[in-house]
Amino acid sequence: MKIRRFERLALLLILMACLFACKKGEPQNATEEPGATSQEETTDMDSTGIIDLPPPTPDEKNETQPTPEKQSTDAGDDSVPHLIWGYSEIRPISVEAQSAVKKRIADAGIGCIIDFIAIPSEVFEGGHYRTWLEEQKSDNMAPDILTSGTWEHGALDVADFVRDVFLPLNDYLKSDEGRLVQENFSSVEWLRSTMEQTIYSVPKRLKDGTGRDKYLYVKDSYIEDFNEIYDSTYQSLRKVSEKNASGNPVIAFSGASYDQLEAWMGYWNLFLFTYEIESGRAKDLTKLNETRELLQLIYTDYQTGLLINVGAPSELPENAIAYMSYKRAQDLKGYTEVMLTSDPLPSDFGGTYGIRSDSSKKDLALQVYGVCYSDPKIASILYWGEEDEDSWKKITEDLSSYTSGPLTGFVPVLSEEEKDSLSEYLRDETDLAAKMFRIKGQGMLELNPDYPDFLDDFFENPKDYGTVFDTINAQLEQWAADKSE
Repeated sequence: MKIRRFERLALLLILMACLFACKKGEPQNATEEPGATSQEETTDMDSTGIIDLPPPTPDEKNETQPTPEKQSTDAGDDSVPHLIWGYSEIRPISVEAQSAVKKRIADAGIGCIIDFIAIPSEVFEGGHYRTWLEEQKSDNMAPDILTSGTWEHGALDVADFVRDVFLPLNDYLKSDEGRLVQENFSSVEWLRSTMEQTIYSVPKRLKDGTGRDKYLYVKDSYIEDFNEIYDSTYQSLRKVSEKNASGNPVIAFSGASYDQLEAWMGYWNLFLFTYEIESGRAKDLTKLNETRELLQLIYTDYQTGLLINVGAPSELPENAIAYMSYKRAQDLKGYTEVMLTSDPLPSDFGGTYGIRSDSSKKDLALQVYGVCYSDPKIASILYWGEEDEDSWKKITEDLSSYTSGPLTGFVPVLSEEEKDSLSEYLRDETDLAAKMFRIKGQGMLELNPDYPDFLDDFFENPKDYGTVFDTINAQLEQWAADKSE
């Protein structure tokens, strides 16, 4: 019995010796867990594909050796590329929209992780956006896809930022993938996303479709007189009411705003400067006597009750012959929508998303960008926070009759001093309408009795805005000459 036990022990020792000898001749990490991928298959191999590690020294034998990390698709794994998508916290991308984008990317088979970040509102104030972006670059945290900012942060600053930071998309839109994005928007919308013949971002789309910011509705029973008398001026709209004075008609505003009044004077407001349609030149309306006369007339009409302010179409009184609003009034029965003026359709980059031109991942970002904006559902979620594919299709149809204006693609290039002058002009110009009213209790507006004195002082002591209008007009002349060639 003892002999047999000794024989078994000897046999076991021989087998262990054989296994040890075989092990020494095998490549390291030759055995793996089922389904696992050896890290050394793709890194740190010699020409034979075998990693030749030296034997441990006596001091190393009792130390714990590091274990190679396994590849995974977890969000915290650096082996999967991350794209950072930056949006303004003023106009956030909802959690639902973020989830929809991530699912769409996964369904498309794009191997990346999207990290959405909210850019604080103070970053956009005072031209600090560029500084913030440079800081993020130094920390390797700069967004690959990012917002342009919004017009509230300065229209020309947004335009300059887009021109300097965003990747031009013209060549991409000619590719097979790019054409799918291009077909998802109307040609008019692409014109609005063009600056100096270059497209930098997918167009911004308003839910009502046209991109106009002024809508005029005329009561059906007055439409015949309107078509006969109205010539795009406020004075002609008053004549429609005068012709039907027996009905005590009123004209309803959704709120007094200066750019609504500009349209009645034959001007457009583009990039914070006012452009006269007839002459094709930028003009300072605070120096024009016709501006003063129109504002005085409108103030008087508010005093007499011809003009009234309403919060919504549902508040329209029976005797309202016309209604003017910033928003399209859906299903406003008994009224016909008419064009207030011809629409200039200027370039509009505020609130759009582009790809950072110096991103190391711009090719991957283009893939993600294309997958998102070629899908109407995802594109509508990014714009409006909800899926609205039917509305998306209807918008394209609504825009089919629109054409570009003479300034589509024109963006003035101004010095910082001229930008400051233009911003001051905008504030002053806005005050001309805003100070017609004052706030009374519970946030309600009432006519400001001091407005006539303010108007007199404003026009009798005009401000000097420097050379900004001369600079814009010189560039407008060059723009017109280039387009005629």
